[in-house]
Amino acid sequence: MFEKFYKIYDEETFEAVVLIQKTLGMGHCGDYGDMNGYMLGLVKEDGTVITGKLRLSWPIPVDASSGPEGFSRFKDVTCYRLRLSAMTVDPEADEHRKEYQSNCFCLREVLGEAELPEQLRAIRDDYLEDVVIDDDVLGKLTLDKDMESFAGEYTFGDDEFLFYLDSDEGNVKSCTESLAHGHAFVSRLEELDKRMREYACQELYDDAVSWQEDADEDEQQYPDGLKKEDFIKVISLSEVSFALDGAVTVYYNDGDLFYGHVIVIEYNIATDTFESAYIAG
Repeated sequence: MFEKFYKIYDEETFEAVVLIQKTLGMGHCGDYGDMNGYMLGLVKEDGTVITGKLRLSWPIPVDASSGPEGFSRFKDVTCYRLRLSAMTVDPEADEHRKEYQSNCFCLREVLGEAELPEQLRAIRDDYLEDVVIDDDVLGKLTLDKDMESFAGEYTFGDDEFLFYLDSDEGNVKSCTESLAHGHAFVSRLEELDKRMREYACQELYDDAVSWQEDADEDEQQYPDGLKKEDFIKVISLSEVSFALDGAVTVYYNDGDLFYGHVIVIEYNIATDTFESAYIAG
C-alpha cells in the first residue's frame, strides 16, 4: 500500500535518537496519507549529529490521522529512538532542492522514548526559550518558532487584529525587514483600510450579492438588496501577515456577506499595489 511513498527514500536504514519538534499535519497522496513533522535534531548510533530544519514523514491510511499512528504518535519536544531512512538525493537537482532532500527522513520503526542526548540539550533549551521583542510602534512581538514568525496584536479603532511578521532570513530571532513593513503599514492604516475595503468591494461585490440572493428568506440580511456602502461598512480587519519582500496578506471578517468565510486581500506595501481579493475558509 505504501510502496510509492518509500520509493523516494533509501532502502538502507539507521537507528537514531531524535528530538521531535512538532507534528505538522497530513497530506493526501492518493490512497494513503503522508504524515509530516519536524525534528530539531538527531544523534546516530555512531555519534553523528544532524541538526537543522529536519523533516520526518511516515505513511498511514487516510482515515487514521486521529489514531495512535497519526497526530498523537509523537509528543512535542520529546526524544524517541527511531529507525529511519534518508530521502534519496537527486544528483540532477539544483542545490536548493538537494539541501531540502538531505534534510528529509522517513520513519521505519518507533523503538521507544529516549533520554535527551547531551548533544541536543542546547538545541532543546534554545527552542523552549521565549523570544520577545518590545517594539515602540507595534508593542509586544512573540516569536512562534514553528512558524518562524513573530506574532502580536494591534488596536485600530474598534478593531483589534492579529499580525504576523516573517523572521529574517538566516536569523529566526529577528524580523528587521518585515517589521519595517509593519511600521509603514500601520502609519498609513486609516488610508489603507479605506482602500482595502473599497478594493474588496470592487472585486467581490457581485459575488456577495449572489450569496445574499441565494439565502433563504428568513436569513436575508438585506431585504432591499445589498448596496456597495453596506459591503464596505460591514467587513472588519482581523489579521495581517507581513513577508520579507513587502507582500502583505490581509484578512477581513466578512460580516456574514459570505456566511462566515474570510475575505483575503493580497497587497504589496513595497510597490503600493493590490494583487487580488478572494474569499477563503
